[in-house]
Amino acid sequence: MNFSLLQLPATVTEFLGSSGWGIWLARILLALMFAESAIDKLLHRDKYRGEIVARGIPMATLCLSAAALLETAGAASLLTTWAMAWTLLPLIAYVVGVSCIYFDFWRHEGEEASMLRKEFLRNLAVAGGLLACLMVLST
Repeated sequence: MNFSLLQLPATVTEFLGSSGWGIWLARILLALMFAESAIDKLLHRDKYRGEIVARGIPMATLCLSAAALLETAGAASLLTTWAMAWTLLPLIAYVVGVSCIYFDFWRHEGEEASMLRKEFLRNLAVAGGLLACLMVLST
């Protein structure tokens, strides 16, 4: 067996690919993130509503409720594969949109810009993971 720093052993990739454990793990990890976020929004509504108002977004309560609903639906869809396109495509758009609004690194300088850029890119990676899950499960 050839162990390279850049390549997983064939037995690992064969197991993850053939058994479906790899995509299941990805789906569970993404679902956990969105489920936690939705719960946090519901438990700390005033805090999140204040953030939305501070960003100048109209109808803050409606936006907050829609975000929590979309995150809940996305998490459920990832775990069940039910209505994947109807939930994950809007969730991908939401993640990208929120990233542009909340992590606007291009308007900042120095360390703050660096931290915001990392969060922005991390969210784009999550959107990419959602898209990958959608593509794998749609075939």
